[in-house]
Amino acid sequence: MQVNKRYDDGKAELAKLIAAAHILKSQEISRNLDHVHATYVEPSIPGMFSEENALINSRNLFHEKRIEHETKQEAYLMLSEQYKSRGLESEAKAYGIRAEMETSTAKGFQAVIKTCDNKLEDFGIRQDTEKPRKLNHSLEAAERHLEEYKNSHAISSIYIQQVADNTINVQQFEAAKNTRLLAPDEMKQFAAALYQRDSYMTSAEQEALKAATAYKRFQSELNFAERFNERLGLGKQSDGINHDSLESPSPAKIEKSNSLLPEREMAPINFQTNGNRFGLSKTEVFRQMVNDINREL
Repeated sequence: MQVNKRYDDGKAELAKLIAAAHILKSQEISRNLDHVHATYVEPSIPGMFSEENALINSRNLFHEKRIEHETKQEAYLMLSEQYKSRGLESEAKAYGIRAEMETSTAKGFQAVIKTCDNKLEDFGIRQDTEKPRKLNHSLEAAERHLEEYKNSHAISSIYIQQVADNTINVQQFEAAKNTRLLAPDEMKQFAAALYQRDSYMTSAEQEALKAATAYKRFQSELNFAERFNERLGLGKQSDGINHDSLESPSPAKIEKSNSLLPEREMAPINFQTNGNRFGLSKTEVFRQMVNDINREL
């Protein structure tokens, strides 16, 4: 994985979106930016049963777990490639196996999420748009996360080089140990080299996880900014702005419930109902839904 290419590509994409934001600001459209996502509905449903809350909470928990395992998979692949580039084949192979395990786990959670979504859609509950936020805040966050990715990746690389250096020392002591008894001082140096190698490996993994998390967040903010510009029709009109798309509908106001989901860090999942299409009571439908989910889990 070439961090410079990924970083440079990210900076290039970010620069395009920042330029687009400047166009919006220059044409005095910034006052309307908060209304682009006016179809957003708070995650509350009047009279929501506890079964509904349980299903939605479970779905969001599975979503968070999927993101967590995808992030680990990215970090372990990063480590595997770096260890391989330094000739540490056993470490590279071990992290490659761990990455495959994380990929399989993430796919498992995605399958469960799909089941939850199908059950919710059958009842008439659909995922709505993400919570609105300002475009300039999203771009600033994207730039910050990209720099965090670059820094953490660089620190991880330094630690991995230290692992490689200490591995050479460990191998030298192991070779000497096979031919003769090590002197007391040599045994201390051997133990110190082992300890330092393991410590640097732990630190490298921690920084790789930070880098993967930062890049995941960068991608999330970048995708939001791209969708934002698409909603405005940026680049599709002669002046770069689709002014008709700025007309904001009046969303129905729904009373918040204290029993509902807390805000999630990465794209919270929000729902609204379209009504019971099957002529059943909510209790009957959700009992069957929860039972089906439990069987499939």
